[in-house]
Amino acid sequence: MILVLMFFTLLTYYYDEQILAFFGFPINSVEEDFFDTITLLILIVLFLFSFLFERKLINDLKESEEQHRSLIELSPDAILVHDGEKILFINPSGAKILGANKIGELIGKPFMDLVHPDFQDIVVSQIKKAFQDRKKPLNRMEQKLLRLDGQVVDIEASTTRIRFMGKKAILSIDRDITERKKAEETIDYMVYHDQLTGLPNRNLLNKYMETAFTNAKDHHKQIAILFIDLDGFKGVNDKLGHAAGDLLLQEVSIRLRKCVEKIGTATRWAGDEFVILLPDSNQLNAVQVAESILKTVSSHFMIKNNEVIVTPSIGISLFPKDGEDGEELLKHADMAMYEAKNKGKNNYQLYDSNRKKEFTMTIK
Repeated sequence: MILVLMFFTLLTYYYDEQILAFFGFPINSVEEDFFDTITLLILIVLFLFSFLFERKLINDLKESEEQHRSLIELSPDAILVHDGEKILFINPSGAKILGANKIGELIGKPFMDLVHPDFQDIVVSQIKKAFQDRKKPLNRMEQKLLRLDGQVVDIEASTTRIRFMGKKAILSIDRDITERKKAEETIDYMVYHDQLTGLPNRNLLNKYMETAFTNAKDHHKQIAILFIDLDGFKGVNDKLGHAAGDLLLQEVSIRLRKCVEKIGTATRWAGDEFVILLPDSNQLNAVQVAESILKTVSSHFMIKNNEVIVTPSIGISLFPKDGEDGEELLKHADMAMYEAKNKGKNNYQLYDSNRKKEFTMTIK
């Protein structure tokens, strides 16, 4: 006699912590139906597993795609894809950075039309390298792009090769650093320029001298330094006030800059002292510049409706005759300037190493 059993085999499937399937079926006879039932059970489980796995994979892909789309659309950086010739894709931030009202204004546009002429050669080189080596990491560089209205945008670009729509392309992630560059330029200007006159200050003079001395030593050239002090400046300050004195320094700076335009650099040293750097200049050149400064600066100034006259006392030193470096040349030009003051002011004096003791006594 065959034992007939009636019971339900129950199966419950979970997906993402939710019940997706709950079912059962009877087994009438252990002897006759057991193995058929087990086989059917295995097939059902495999089918359900395949179905649920495929469903989960599709959902995960959709979720991932939505996340990536959101990241691209909401990114503050420009995300741009091009094939080396035309723009294939750009996100909303990229369109905004490049001055487009709509993304469509940029799609299909020649990519190089957006690259500043000063950077086109290096960008072309970067594109070639990216196409040649897919495994190469992102290349980050600062460059300039042109907006549709012609304005220049400073960016920090990272580029790499990708596959886009089945073809080789370049992905460029561009961060707008225009404001940062402006801030850096402002700070740089403040570090290297005198705030009152706009002339280079000591910091920039030292940089210029370093370059000038390296070039002079490599090519056996001369350098001239002129140290200038204004005679009578204190009297202007005392009589008309410091505001008038500042205006006078600004006017003197303008005249000094014109005297050395294209041949040297006028810098403000301190107070009413100025230094002129003349690279590739001999004694004759230095004397000619000094005479030009004497004539130009000695002419009267109109400061707050007052006629003001100041005169320059100028000391001159030359490389390599009077010193081997900038510090020594400045020191000797300063000594010669005090000699000019001692000799009646409103004149220039060349540094003379044979009179070094006399110069030193004059300064003291």
